Amino acid sequence: MGIKGKLAWRFKIDKVAKPLFQATYRELMNFLIMTSENVDSLNQKILDIGFKVGEHLLMDYAEN
Repeated sequence: MGIKGKLAWRFKIDKVAKPLFQATYRELMNFLIMTSENVDSLNQKILDIGFKVGEHLLMDYAEN
């Protein structure tokens, strides 16, 4: 197993059921689409969410 695999198993998080994740993601996207005025604002909202999630994951990784 390589470095990435060892890190992934060491810092793994609790698993979430696939249907729950898919339903949550689908509803988030539906909400964003309904509340966005145009494609550019939708893309910016998705980019902001992705940045915040990445930042949160990095902070969790740094704590361990």
